[in-house]
Amino acid sequence: MARRTNSLTVAQEVATEALTEQITFDHALKSFTLHNRAKNLSPRTLNFYEEALRSFQRALKEQQLSLELGSITAKLIKQNYIMYMLDSGLASNTVNNRIRACKTFFRFLYEEKFITNNIVDQFHLIKTEKKMIQTLTKEQMVELLGQPDQRTFTGFRDYKIMLLLLETGMRISECMALELSDINFKEQEISIKMGKGRKSRRVGEILYYQRRRHFHATTDFRTLHFGYGQALCRIIQYRHPIATSKI
Repeated sequence: MARRTNSLTVAQEVATEALTEQITFDHALKSFTLHNRAKNLSPRTLNFYEEALRSFQRALKEQQLSLELGSITAKLIKQNYIMYMLDSGLASNTVNNRIRACKTFFRFLYEEKFITNNIVDQFHLIKTEKKMIQTLTKEQMVELLGQPDQRTFTGFRDYKIMLLLLETGMRISECMALELSDINFKEQEISIKMGKGRKSRRVGEILYYQRRRHFHATTDFRTLHFGYGQALCRIIQYRHPIATSKI
């Protein structure tokens, strides 16, 4: 029995090595994408992996390195990809995001037996600086809110969207996905059904007295939040095409 087990193990290793030589990087990436789609990951997450791994592919091609799966080692990733990104001046967060994508990709390759060695634990994220986020002053915020021309529909729309983002902290993509049914006037809250990681949550609606102390008499608060909920409903119902990059 022992001999049969050993023979099968050797045969499996030979078969795996042969498979590794046959599978190209593009085929492996396609299999990885199908795997993630089967997990019902969001389109945004799928695009993230695609872009990150394509950047890995481009980096190796530019350095004239082999993309054969079996020849990619942790040492190669550290010296010819991570250092390549750092030398290119990419932000540390961008570098780490791409490293995370590589780790997930090569873990998939190992688990699916596309490669024989698990190299995931042999390369790591880089250290990053924790920078303090600079916030807007009340004067800057009032100036910003004064930019849209509220005499036009698009200006009025942008003004209300800015107020919504300021009060709730929701993401632009979440704001653009709002529907009329997401607004609860009785509870004074908005439901976000497709947040980051597909997690739902509720956020509070804009209340005039909550924000008055932050701006004092710098602007006319009697009109700042007047009819906000109704205006938001109207914007959602009769929304014009708008790109999130324009906000």
